[in-house]
Amino acid sequence: MLVDRGLQVCHLDIRKVNPTLLTEILERMLTGEEPDRPVLDSWYMGEAIEFLEESGAIDKDRLIRLEFGLIPALGYDGEQHAKSLYEAVMAEPKLFTDLLCMIYRPRSGDGDRPPPSEAERVAAKIAYRVLNACQRQPGTQPDGNIDRDAFEKFIDETRKLCREADRLEVCDSTLGQILAHISADSNGIWPAQPTRDVLNRPELDRLRRGLAIGTRNRRGTTSRAYDEGGVQERSLAETYRQYAKALQNSHPNLAAVLEDIAGSYESEGLSHDVEAQLRREGV
Repeated sequence: MLVDRGLQVCHLDIRKVNPTLLTEILERMLTGEEPDRPVLDSWYMGEAIEFLEESGAIDKDRLIRLEFGLIPALGYDGEQHAKSLYEAVMAEPKLFTDLLCMIYRPRSGDGDRPPPSEAERVAAKIAYRVLNACQRQPGTQPDGNIDRDAFEKFIDETRKLCREADRLEVCDSTLGQILAHISADSNGIWPAQPTRDVLNRPELDRLRRGLAIGTRNRRGTTSRAYDEGGVQERSLAETYRQYAKALQNSHPNLAAVLEDIAGSYESEGLSHDVEAQLRREGV
Protein backbone atom coordinates (compact mmCIF):
# COMPACT_ATOMS: atom_id res chain seq x y z
CA MET A 1 0.00 0.00 0.00
CA LEU A 2 1.09 3.58 -0.62
CA VAL A 3 1.24 4.59 3.05
CA ASP A 4 3.01 1.43 4.19
CA ARG A 5 5.59 1.60 1.39
CA GLY A 6 6.04 5.34 1.84
CA LEU A 7 6.61 5.04 5.57
CA GLN A 8 9.36 2.51 5.05
CA VAL A 9 11.14 4.94 2.73
CA CYS A 10 10.46 7.95 4.97
CA HIS A 11 12.05 6.37 7.98
CA LEU A 12 15.19 5.80 5.95
CA ASP A 13 15.53 9.23 4.35
CA ILE A 14 12.58 11.59 3.94
CA ARG A 15 14.46 13.81 1.52
CA LYS A 16 14.76 10.99 -1.00
CA VAL A 17 10.99 10.74 -1.34
CA ASN A 18 9.23 12.49 -4.20
CA PRO A 19 7.50 15.58 -2.64
CA THR A 20 4.17 14.77 -4.27
CA LEU A 21 4.30 11.20 -2.97
CA LEU A 22 5.26 12.40 0.50
CA THR A 23 2.37 14.85 0.50
CA GLU A 24 -0.04 12.06 -0.47
CA ILE A 25 1.33 9.88 2.33
CA LEU A 26 0.78 12.59 4.93
CA GLU A 27 -2.67 13.47 3.59
CA ARG A 28 -3.70 9.83 3.82
CA MET A 29 -2.55 9.74 7.41
CA LEU A 30 -4.75 12.72 8.17
CA THR A 31 -7.81 11.13 6.59
CA GLY A 32 -7.28 8.01 8.71
CA GLU A 33 -6.55 5.58 5.89
CA GLU A 34 -4.87 2.41 7.11
CA PRO A 35 -5.14 3.44 10.80
CA ASP A 36 -3.24 0.37 12.05
CA ARG A 37 -0.08 1.30 10.18
CA PRO A 38 2.82 2.97 12.05
CA VAL A 39 3.01 6.76 11.89
CA LEU A 40 5.91 9.14 11.78
CA ASP A 41 6.98 10.63 15.11
CA SER A 42 7.07 14.40 15.59
CA TRP A 43 10.72 14.68 14.53
CA TYR A 44 10.07 12.94 11.22
CA MET A 45 6.90 14.98 10.74
CA GLY A 46 8.91 18.15 11.19
CA GLU A 47 11.54 16.94 8.76
CA ALA A 48 8.87 16.04 6.23
CA ILE A 49 7.19 19.46 6.40
CA GLU A 50 10.51 21.26 6.22
CA PHE A 51 11.43 19.24 3.13
CA LEU A 52 8.10 20.06 1.46
CA GLU A 53 8.57 23.74 2.31
CA GLU A 54 12.01 23.78 0.71
CA SER A 55 10.97 21.80 -2.35
CA GLY A 56 8.50 24.40 -3.59
CA ALA A 57 6.77 21.55 -5.41
CA ILE A 58 3.48 21.69 -3.49
CA ASP A 59 0.71 24.22 -4.03
CA LYS A 60 0.75 26.73 -1.17
CA ASP A 61 -2.90 26.25 -0.20
CA ARG A 62 -2.46 22.50 -0.17
CA LEU A 63 0.64 22.83 1.99
CA ILE A 64 -1.18 25.13 4.41
CA ARG A 65 -4.04 22.64 4.80
CA LEU A 66 -1.55 19.84 5.36
CA GLU A 67 0.38 21.80 7.99
CA PHE A 68 -2.83 22.71 9.78
CA GLY A 69 -3.86 19.07 10.02
CA LEU A 70 -0.42 18.00 11.21
CA ILE A 71 -0.10 20.57 14.02
CA PRO A 72 -0.93 18.00 16.74
CA ALA A 73 1.71 15.64 15.37
CA LEU A 74 4.39 18.34 15.18
CA GLY A 75 4.44 18.79 18.95
CA TYR A 76 5.68 22.00 20.50
CA ASP A 77 7.75 22.86 17.43
CA GLY A 78 4.65 23.33 15.31
CA GLU A 79 5.24 26.98 14.46
CA GLN A 80 8.90 26.33 13.70
CA HIS A 81 8.02 23.78 11.02
CA ALA A 82 4.61 24.95 9.75
CA LYS A 83 6.04 28.08 8.16
CA SER A 84 3.54 28.40 5.32
CA LEU A 85 0.64 28.07 7.74
CA TYR A 86 1.88 30.72 10.15
CA GLU A 87 2.91 33.08 7.38
CA ALA A 88 -0.60 32.86 5.98
CA VAL A 89 -2.31 33.21 9.37
CA MET A 90 -0.44 36.46 10.06
CA ALA A 91 -0.75 37.84 6.52
CA GLU A 92 -4.33 36.93 5.56
CA PRO A 93 -7.00 38.54 7.77
CA LYS A 94 -9.69 36.17 6.52
CA LEU A 95 -7.72 33.09 7.52
CA PHE A 96 -7.07 34.54 10.98
CA THR A 97 -10.78 35.32 11.30
CA ASP A 98 -11.75 31.84 10.13
CA LEU A 99 -9.57 30.29 12.84
CA LEU A 100 -11.19 32.45 15.51
CA CYS A 101 -14.62 31.47 14.22
CA MET A 102 -13.66 27.79 14.57
CA ILE A 103 -12.83 28.34 18.23
CA TYR A 104 -15.27 30.93 19.54
CA ARG A 105 -18.98 31.40 19.19
CA PRO A 106 -20.36 34.80 18.19
CA ARG A 107 -20.69 37.20 21.10
CA SER A 108 -24.47 37.29 20.61
CA GLY A 109 -24.72 33.48 20.57
CA ASP A 110 -25.35 30.82 17.94
CA GLY A 111 -29.14 30.79 18.01
CA ASP A 112 -30.42 27.49 16.68
CA ARG A 113 -27.06 26.32 15.39
CA PRO A 114 -26.61 22.56 16.01
CA PRO A 115 -23.81 21.31 18.29
CA PRO A 116 -20.42 21.04 16.57
CA SER A 117 -19.53 17.77 14.89
CA GLU A 118 -16.50 15.76 15.95
CA ALA A 119 -14.59 17.10 12.94
CA GLU A 120 -15.46 20.68 13.93
CA ARG A 121 -14.32 20.06 17.50
CA VAL A 122 -11.00 18.67 16.27
CA ALA A 123 -10.53 21.65 13.95
CA ALA A 124 -11.31 24.05 16.81
CA LYS A 125 -8.67 22.44 19.02
CA ILE A 126 -6.08 22.73 16.27
CA ALA A 127 -7.06 26.34 15.53
CA TYR A 128 -6.70 27.21 19.21
CA ARG A 129 -3.31 25.56 19.33
CA VAL A 130 -2.15 27.46 16.25
CA LEU A 131 -3.17 30.88 17.57
CA ASN A 132 -2.05 30.18 21.13
CA ALA A 133 1.45 29.23 19.92
CA CYS A 134 1.78 32.04 17.38
CA GLN A 135 4.75 34.37 17.83
CA ARG A 136 5.02 35.58 14.26
CA GLN A 137 4.17 39.27 13.85
CA PRO A 138 1.98 40.77 11.12
CA GLY A 139 3.94 42.34 8.30
CA THR A 140 7.07 40.26 8.92
CA GLN A 141 9.33 40.36 5.87
CA PRO A 142 11.81 37.65 4.72
CA ASP A 143 14.65 39.56 6.39
CA GLY A 144 12.80 39.59 9.71
CA ASN A 145 11.92 43.27 9.63
CA ILE A 146 8.31 44.39 9.96
CA ASP A 147 6.66 46.41 7.24
CA ARG A 148 4.67 49.15 8.98
CA ASP A 149 1.96 49.47 6.34
CA ALA A 150 1.44 45.69 6.14
CA PHE A 151 1.34 45.48 9.94
CA GLU A 152 -1.30 48.16 10.35
CA LYS A 153 -3.33 46.91 7.39
CA PHE A 154 -3.45 43.40 8.85
CA ILE A 155 -4.60 44.65 12.25
CA ASP A 156 -7.29 46.92 10.80
CA GLU A 157 -8.65 44.44 8.26
CA THR A 158 -8.65 41.56 10.74
CA ARG A 159 -10.56 43.64 13.30
CA LYS A 160 -13.05 44.67 10.62
CA LEU A 161 -13.73 41.07 9.58
CA CYS A 162 -13.98 39.92 13.20
CA ARG A 163 -16.38 42.75 13.99
CA GLU A 164 -18.57 41.59 11.12
CA ALA A 165 -18.32 38.04 12.46
CA ASP A 166 -19.33 39.24 15.96
CA ARG A 167 -15.99 38.18 17.43
CA LEU A 168 -14.18 41.48 17.87
CA GLU A 169 -13.52 41.02 21.60
CA VAL A 170 -11.72 37.69 21.24
CA CYS A 171 -9.95 39.05 18.17
CA ASP A 172 -8.46 41.94 20.13
CA SER A 173 -7.45 39.74 23.03
CA THR A 174 -5.83 37.17 20.76
CA LEU A 175 -4.00 39.75 18.66
CA GLY A 176 -2.75 41.48 21.80
CA GLN A 177 -1.31 38.24 23.13
CA ILE A 178 0.47 37.60 19.83
CA LEU A 179 1.87 41.14 19.76
CA ALA A 180 3.45 40.46 23.18
CA HIS A 181 6.09 38.47 21.31
CA ILE A 182 7.43 41.50 19.44
CA SER A 183 11.05 42.37 20.16
CA ALA A 184 12.40 45.66 21.52
CA ASP A 185 13.63 48.31 19.11
CA SER A 186 17.26 49.25 18.50
CA ASN A 187 17.13 51.62 21.50
CA GLY A 188 16.04 48.81 23.80
CA ILE A 189 12.48 50.13 24.18
CA TRP A 190 9.67 47.58 24.15
CA PRO A 191 7.51 47.07 22.26
CA ALA A 192 9.10 48.19 19.01
CA GLN A 193 7.31 50.25 16.41
CA PRO A 194 4.90 49.88 14.71
CA THR A 195 3.41 47.75 17.49
CA ARG A 196 3.51 50.53 20.07
CA ASP A 197 1.90 53.02 17.70
CA VAL A 198 -1.05 50.70 17.09
CA LEU A 199 -1.35 49.70 20.74
CA ASN A 200 -1.56 53.35 21.81
CA ARG A 201 -4.78 53.96 19.89
CA PRO A 202 -7.45 54.99 22.43
CA GLU A 203 -10.04 52.54 21.09
CA LEU A 204 -7.78 49.48 21.42
CA ASP A 205 -8.02 48.92 25.17
CA ARG A 206 -8.85 45.22 24.77
CA LEU A 207 -5.84 44.78 22.54
CA ARG A 208 -3.65 46.37 25.22
CA ARG A 209 -5.15 44.06 27.82
CA GLY A 210 -4.34 41.13 25.54
CA LEU A 211 -0.76 42.39 25.40
CA ALA A 212 -0.59 42.34 29.20
CA ILE A 213 -1.91 38.77 29.30
CA GLY A 214 0.50 37.63 26.60
CA THR A 215 3.41 39.32 28.37
CA ARG A 216 2.75 37.38 31.55
CA ASN A 217 2.10 34.13 29.69
CA ARG A 218 5.26 34.24 27.61
CA ARG A 219 7.36 34.13 30.75
CA GLY A 220 6.35 30.52 31.32
CA THR A 221 7.34 28.57 34.42
CA THR A 222 10.11 29.78 36.68
CA SER A 223 12.54 28.23 39.14
CA ARG A 224 14.29 29.87 42.07
CA ALA A 225 16.42 29.14 45.10
CA TYR A 226 14.70 27.95 48.26
CA ASP A 227 14.81 31.34 49.99
CA GLU A 228 15.21 33.61 46.97
CA GLY A 229 11.93 35.45 47.31
CA GLY A 230 10.74 37.83 44.63
CA VAL A 231 14.06 39.02 43.22
CA GLN A 232 13.15 37.93 39.68
CA GLU A 233 9.81 39.70 39.78
CA ARG A 234 11.29 42.94 41.09
CA SER A 235 13.79 42.89 38.25
CA LEU A 236 10.97 42.43 35.73
CA ALA A 237 8.93 45.17 37.40
CA GLU A 238 11.84 47.58 37.01
CA THR A 239 12.27 46.62 33.35
CA TYR A 240 8.63 47.27 32.47
CA ARG A 241 8.57 50.45 34.54
CA GLN A 242 11.50 51.76 32.51
CA TYR A 243 9.61 50.92 29.31
CA ALA A 244 6.60 52.79 30.66
CA LYS A 245 8.68 55.85 31.54
CA ALA A 246 10.25 55.91 28.08
CA LEU A 247 6.79 55.94 26.43
CA GLN A 248 4.72 57.96 28.90
CA ASN A 249 4.82 61.13 26.81
CA SER A 250 4.67 59.69 23.30
CA HIS A 251 2.42 56.66 23.99
CA PRO A 252 0.51 57.32 27.24
CA ASN A 253 -2.17 54.65 26.78
CA LEU A 254 0.41 51.94 26.20
CA ALA A 255 2.63 53.27 28.98
CA ALA A 256 -0.24 52.89 31.45
CA VAL A 257 -0.53 49.19 30.60
CA LEU A 258 3.22 48.71 30.93
CA GLU A 259 3.04 50.34 34.36
CA ASP A 260 0.25 47.91 35.27
CA ILE A 261 2.45 45.00 34.19
CA ALA A 262 5.24 46.35 36.39
CA GLY A 263 2.83 46.62 39.30
CA SER A 264 1.62 43.05 38.85
CA TYR A 265 5.19 41.77 38.98
CA GLU A 266 5.83 43.79 42.13
CA SER A 267 2.80 42.22 43.79
CA GLU A 268 3.92 38.76 42.72
CA GLY A 269 7.41 39.49 44.08
CA LEU A 270 5.97 40.39 47.48
CA SER A 271 4.09 37.10 47.57
CA HIS A 272 7.32 35.20 46.89
CA ASP A 273 9.05 37.23 49.63
CA VAL A 274 6.42 36.13 52.14
CA GLU A 275 6.70 32.50 51.05
CA ALA A 276 10.49 32.59 51.35
CA GLN A 277 10.29 34.17 54.81
CA LEU A 278 7.86 31.49 55.99
CA ARG A 279 10.17 28.76 54.70
CA ARG A 280 13.14 30.28 56.52
CA GLU A 281 11.12 30.33 59.71
CA GLY A 282 10.11 26.71 59.19
CA VAL A 283 6.43 27.46 58.88
